[in-house]
Amino acid sequence: GQGLRLFEHIADQTNLTLRHSQTFESGALGLWYQKLT
Repeated sequence: GQGLRLFEHIADQTNLTLRHSQTFESGALGLWYQKLT
């Protein structure tokens, strides 16, 4: 019903956020590494 759909939506949003933050963090780390070296 509605509850499950809401849960799936939240899971999708969490997935997107996690994937986005992972790429952002690795990108930021790469930039910092280039600055340090």
